[in-house]
Amino acid sequence: MMQAEQKQGVSIPTSLLVSATYDSQKKAAVLKFYEPKSQKIILWADETGHKPYCYSKLGPEDLGFLSDRDDVIKIEQIIRHDLLKDSDVKVSKIIVVDPLAIGGTQTDKSLRNIIETWESDIKYYENYLYDMSLIVGKYYKIENGKIIPQELEISDEVRLALKSMLWDKLTGNHIVNLPDGNLNRYYDPEELPREESYLEDVQTAQKFSAPVEKKLFQNIRAACESGWDFSSRWFEDEKSLTQCIASEIIPVDLNCLLYFSETLISKLNDLNGDKNKSLLFSEFSKKRAELINKYFMDEKEKFYFDYNVREKKRENIFSLAASYPLYFGIADKEMAVWVKGKIESEFLKDGGVLTTLNFTGQQWDAPNGWAPLQWITIRGLRNYGFNDLADKIKKRWLTLNENVFNRTGKMFEKYNVADISLHAGGGEYPLQDGFGWTNGIAGALLGNMDEAD
Repeated sequence: MMQAEQKQGVSIPTSLLVSATYDSQKKAAVLKFYEPKSQKIILWADETGHKPYCYSKLGPEDLGFLSDRDDVIKIEQIIRHDLLKDSDVKVSKIIVVDPLAIGGTQTDKSLRNIIETWESDIKYYENYLYDMSLIVGKYYKIENGKIIPQELEISDEVRLALKSMLWDKLTGNHIVNLPDGNLNRYYDPEELPREESYLEDVQTAQKFSAPVEKKLFQNIRAACESGWDFSSRWFEDEKSLTQCIASEIIPVDLNCLLYFSETLISKLNDLNGDKNKSLLFSEFSKKRAELINKYFMDEKEKFYFDYNVREKKRENIFSLAASYPLYFGIADKEMAVWVKGKIESEFLKDGGVLTTLNFTGQQWDAPNGWAPLQWITIRGLRNYGFNDLADKIKKRWLTLNENVFNRTGKMFEKYNVADISLHAGGGEYPLQDGFGWTNGIAGALLGNMDEAD
């Protein structure tokens, strides 16, 4: 375990910024750097005098009652640009001594509980990074208390190594910049019909103008990149392929898979002795886990949902993508209890668990169940000790597999879990038999591999 070295009032050589936090004792943002030459972690507390703040539409004269508070330093009127109205507006900037003066409690100690505020739900250290134009994963040095960006050349060899570690999937058009970090989406740059379904796509888009047609083609291709082609998850009206907006959706399952990739890359680099890359990807995975729970978990519905970038809100499609945070151990115990409850009350049917709760005629919707999603759900539930429900899903799925096989002599790619007397349907092709993942997961479940640590 690397020891962190705290430095104050001194220079720090060129180092990699790996994360930020807040020190309540020093009442300052603290930056965590990795210094490659010494291979040490360096903690540096802010010396610029930056303080927590929030905004209010009320004027300073209306906020005079706050002046009596010991935790309010200053209230000043400033101009901010309202992006929704595309105009400048006057707001009051309330500067405080500690983030808890803005939010973090359920009492009137927190300003956001007693007045309407702006930018009061952003973690202070994230606000600090934004204000100081700092980017985690870039190099900086500190001289005389000033943070100075360092532009380092990346060799072709390093670029190739980064690409081999999925870097090309974590950057460019697949990345979505959010106010407090980055998540990823499915995306295809081609604005053309799919090669394998050219006629179908042309017919789907035939009523649209050229610009709309191109965007639809692009979104259809993005949905296919997900593997869930097609599902109500990708449709703006929840039912029609013509309303596909897949590239505007940040999927919960994709980001859980990338969390796992970042965690694995960190571990492999640690085993290989590259502490720099190991630490970098460890911080990436921790940040992604935090964002997954922030952007995808809806505490009112008590479930994980995809996030719509354009609308800046969660989607309302209940799907088994919500099992992925349990499978990868990202959900906390309370969140896992919520998801378990919804799976048991809504998704569980006679043959296993539904893919979504929407009956649309698409193959990645109800009434179909898919072997990989049964596995993800069963293992995810076991990770949090919900073995009774996991056993119930396992038994129903294997019984359905066996009964259909006895009737047909075949294993299939998907099954109707809602009406076990019927075959699965939907999709752009006939029901496929075989079938690799169904056979593999049936074998794993029969061998009780889902119960292994």
